[in-house]
Amino acid sequence: YDHCFFHDPNVPLPFGATAVNMAHRKIVSYVAFEPVSSPGDESEGHGTHTAGSLAGSPASDSDSIVDFSGMAPKAKLAIYDFKRPSDNNLYVPDNIYGDLYGHANGAAKARIMSNSWGADDGVYSYYAEQTDQFVWDNPHFLMVYAAGNYGGRGFKTLASPGVAKNVLTVGST
Repeated sequence: YDHCFFHDPNVPLPFGATAVNMAHRKIVSYVAFEPVSSPGDESEGHGTHTAGSLAGSPASDSDSIVDFSGMAPKAKLAIYDFKRPSDNNLYVPDNIYGDLYGHANGAAKARIMSNSWGADDGVYSYYAEQTDQFVWDNPHFLMVYAAGNYGGRGFKTLASPGVAKNVLTVGST
């Protein structure tokens, strides 16, 4: 959130469970699922990296780093932070259908969601089931998941909920 590709000098970061501000030039909502007083990913976390690759752009097109902008530099972001500050693990809410996807689709007005998290067991989990149901109920919504980092594991290569049948799961080498 606190990165030159997301900074807005005129509008404060909309931080909190219900905070949405479509006027922010880049981040319209920042929701932390583990109760914290300030955002956790800061300027160099995994979420900052993936969000920057997708939609990062400096505040000014004349900035010298404009050539390093993300693939969709005019896109806006709703950030959902699962990082647990106390131990650096992830806290994923039980009800991702409503608490995560519902907020993104509703208040934040997102139509594409990129997710770089998942369990490394490759099974069709409760999260995969909720994801499939959400996309089925909201066919205008494109759910994109990272395949995971488990390439040498045969049929358990994909991370769940990336195994869901109604998502686009992306991998690379």
